[in-house]
Amino acid sequence: MELVLLKVDIDPTPHLGAIQDLRADHNVQMNTARRVDEIWPDQPNEYHLHICVRLPSVIPQKRSVPQQGDVHSQFKRTKVATLAPSSLAASQRYVRLQQDSRERILDDRPEPDHQIPPIPLLYSGFGHFLDIMDGRNDVPGLANIKVAELQMAVDALATEMTRFFELEFQRREKGLEHLKDIFAARRGTTIPRTSVSAIGSAISDGHNVANNGTSSIVVEFKNSPTEVSAVPQVQVAGFVAHLNAALKKEAYLQWRVPCLGLTIVGCDITFYAVLAVDHQIRLVSLTPTLSCVQSASDGRDPASVLQAQLLENALKLDEARKLLKDPTAAEIPAGNRRYPTISQLSVSKYATSRGLDDYLTFEICGLLDDRVLYKAKRLSIDELILIKFVRRYSIDLHHICAKAGHAPSILGYERLPGGWFAVAMEYVKPDTSITESTHRVRWKQELETLMKSFHAENLVHGDLRDANIIYRGDSVILVDFDWGGKVGEASYPTLALNSELLDGRVTDNLMISISDDVRVLRKTLDKL
Repeated sequence: MELVLLKVDIDPTPHLGAIQDLRADHNVQMNTARRVDEIWPDQPNEYHLHICVRLPSVIPQKRSVPQQGDVHSQFKRTKVATLAPSSLAASQRYVRLQQDSRERILDDRPEPDHQIPPIPLLYSGFGHFLDIMDGRNDVPGLANIKVAELQMAVDALATEMTRFFELEFQRREKGLEHLKDIFAARRGTTIPRTSVSAIGSAISDGHNVANNGTSSIVVEFKNSPTEVSAVPQVQVAGFVAHLNAALKKEAYLQWRVPCLGLTIVGCDITFYAVLAVDHQIRLVSLTPTLSCVQSASDGRDPASVLQAQLLENALKLDEARKLLKDPTAAEIPAGNRRYPTISQLSVSKYATSRGLDDYLTFEICGLLDDRVLYKAKRLSIDELILIKFVRRYSIDLHHICAKAGHAPSILGYERLPGGWFAVAMEYVKPDTSITESTHRVRWKQELETLMKSFHAENLVHGDLRDANIIYRGDSVILVDFDWGGKVGEASYPTLALNSELLDGRVTDNLMISISDDVRVLRKTLDKL
């Protein structure tokens, strides 16, 4: 690579094209020097300085999938892992960082990270956190929490954080003291104490460290919102990155190193999920900003949030211990680190054909649709299948259609932590639309009969457009059962629907009716 220094008088703002076309013979070329200030001891005001780097000509080659060992070494060289967290989180630097696709924090800013799965699908502990926030009482490990002790510790933290402190370290000391009591309110797993500590040359406001060097929580304190000069959650991401960079390569490659982030800004608390995705950090808020002020809770129990925090920490530490006991644990395959961690589902009563196994095992091998539909390889037999992750799903409707031979066969179905459902089904190519077939009379009869059969079971589909109906050989196949369900319960997620669903609809009620199915299917059949 050749470094060329040119002294030019072109303003870069309106004449960027001219700068890009510069050649060394257009202006004064400087002799080779080690430092720029050896050429310009005092930079002249009347000139603009440009450093131009000439790259050697290369033949473009297909980018190869990074090898496993490269992922951790590449991560250790990123700005998130090398810059001081306070510097990384400075507002303007953070904005610049987010413009670089290879360096940016994956926090859905400035645009959503569509190819990254929802956070509960990358680590189930964060899903359990969200389940507790939603008031579920069937979360594994919840019975180990000492509720009375936790309530007292939470109240003490909230009371202390509503006070005014002259200096930030005073707020931090009080906050860490009460966090210690919160983490102690659990039977079984002992959670390491959260304390101010060095991570290389950086010093965190508080983090803990397990035996394998991972941390289950990183805390960032700010005395008040008006004193914030760095984005606190970005600082948390920076500290987590520094911790991950110091890990042994094997530990990094075996899992996504999840960590709970906590920011306390004055009397406001926010929880974040932080984990590693390839050589980048994924950062997602788990809660809205929660006020410690008593009147702001509106009667809600703030202890549920800290219960969730406590459980997530215990789950993470248990997982870390399992890795320590089994140093030969399999590494996440290269190229799969951006896929959901799910590798098995229950073979339930909904399975169209059932064997002797209780679980369907598979390995996700490709993304087909905006982070919810994946293709996977079954491990028991050499077969491609589809895995779909959804917030809601009418498995009963899918089951009726599959039994009639008009939907993909169901292979497995299960509720996952965090309010997600996963359904495994036979692989059906999605590119043969029913509108490409000439068998209008046959398809019309089959679809109308199918619709009447599930209407007779008091079920509706909600989206019988041609986009969700394909044909395979001599059979018509119905797909996408996300919105379906029982009449009176199933509803559209929004009124901002496709025009084909709204055309002819006379109500702004979100409930899906039998007449909605009839109207939409009639318009679909008119296209044949």
